[in-house]
Amino acid sequence: MNLVNDPWIPVIYKDQNNKLVSLDTLFKEAEEIGDLVATPPQRIALMRLLICITQAALDGPEDEENWFYCNDKMIPEALAYLSEWEDRFDLYGDRAFLQAQGLSEKNNSTCDKLDFRLASGNNQKLMDHQANPDGREWPDAWLALMLMTYQCFSPCGIIGGNEWCGYKTSTTSVHSPAIVESALHTLVRGENLLASIHSNLLTKEQILAVPNMKWGKPSWTITIDSLEIIKNGDQVNTYLGRLVPLSRAIKLKENSLFFTLANGLSYPKIPEGRETTASVIMKRRNNNEEEGYVSIDLNKHAWRQLGSLLSINRDSVVGGAIALQHLQHIKKKKLDIWTGGLAASGNGKILDAVEWLFQLDTKLLEDRILEQYKSGVNLAQTGQYLLSNAVSDYCKNMKMNNVLSLKARNCFWSTLDSKYNVLIDNANSEDTKNEKWYKVIRNTMIEAYKFACPHTTPRQIQAFSIGRRRLNLKKPQE
Repeated sequence: MNLVNDPWIPVIYKDQNNKLVSLDTLFKEAEEIGDLVATPPQRIALMRLLICITQAALDGPEDEENWFYCNDKMIPEALAYLSEWEDRFDLYGDRAFLQAQGLSEKNNSTCDKLDFRLASGNNQKLMDHQANPDGREWPDAWLALMLMTYQCFSPCGIIGGNEWCGYKTSTTSVHSPAIVESALHTLVRGENLLASIHSNLLTKEQILAVPNMKWGKPSWTITIDSLEIIKNGDQVNTYLGRLVPLSRAIKLKENSLFFTLANGLSYPKIPEGRETTASVIMKRRNNNEEEGYVSIDLNKHAWRQLGSLLSINRDSVVGGAIALQHLQHIKKKKLDIWTGGLAASGNGKILDAVEWLFQLDTKLLEDRILEQYKSGVNLAQTGQYLLSNAVSDYCKNMKMNNVLSLKARNCFWSTLDSKYNVLIDNANSEDTKNEKWYKVIRNTMIEAYKFACPHTTPRQIQAFSIGRRRLNLKKPQE
């Protein structure tokens, strides 16, 4: 199978027709294709591949002006590039795509392990009733998609040792670049797949502004067949190299249920190396403020982190996805922001995959409006704090353990999760006091308090009244 000519990428066309396409077909028909049809980690991995191919084909763009006018060049240049490097996109063989040359063949893992949703290795078995030690038979298209995703998102852990070009690989692996800190990745979605790819391209000028980052070459163009390259990972630890990483040494075998798996190249973590689609904030670690990614919080809807995800800062590494900087130079009034990723624990256990799509006004990217949005999120946090105090007082007067706070908090945030568009609209308006949003929070606090704290008996009514006094959310000031 060859990834350039054989279908393996799931897409949906504008006429709602779903099918698998090859890389060649995808670029030829990119203006007719509406979007990818993929899970969150698959979407991120595929977009990274498409961006990498396009950037390598263009060898740029150099700056913002070149980026703005490169649309017409993208398809012909990408097709010419794929034709030139077609032999490096074979799924099997000596120079197989995203696989390790010179790796001793062990066939030590079932192909099921490439899919995080299946019961294999450290993955949960609850929802996978067909799991068996000998694995399952999969088509080549599935293997190609899972190989891409696994290289980007493979979690850390113990891994079988092997010999790669005479070099003994480590039996302890670290997180692949895209899953470090369970980062939330942000992509701009366009009216078709070509527009989506274009919106997320970065310029050489932007890459030069990122500390410790070089432009580099795609991983498939580098023949990794020597001990020096294996040990000296910075030869592929570049912008283009990180987009499609070789974080695991893999060798697929045709018509086999098993493949060879070992540790691959290690990519420096932030601040030495940065994921360009992730958002960077300052985190407190060991009593120090350090740079880190906005992480997936499985207890939070992403609207509560939107202020950090949309932050545009050309003068600092702290800020949202670098591609958002392009939005300051276009005149679109509406934009689709996709955010998602794969969450994993510190010991490498996969927790969940998440995604959200926000349809926003570009005005929200302006500093003043974004600050107003952030203040609205802070107001909601204050509301939850007061609600927790009210429930605590209720439980204290009922002489019971504080077992109702979680119930109240879940009710509070579930309601706001369905109404966050009020905050977005409020931030875009001239209402600098967030009056409408204040009323939503205030009413939600009261309803959540009523829902969590029974108030039918005289004793309950008395405790309810005492706790109710704590719900004194102050109106925001100008």
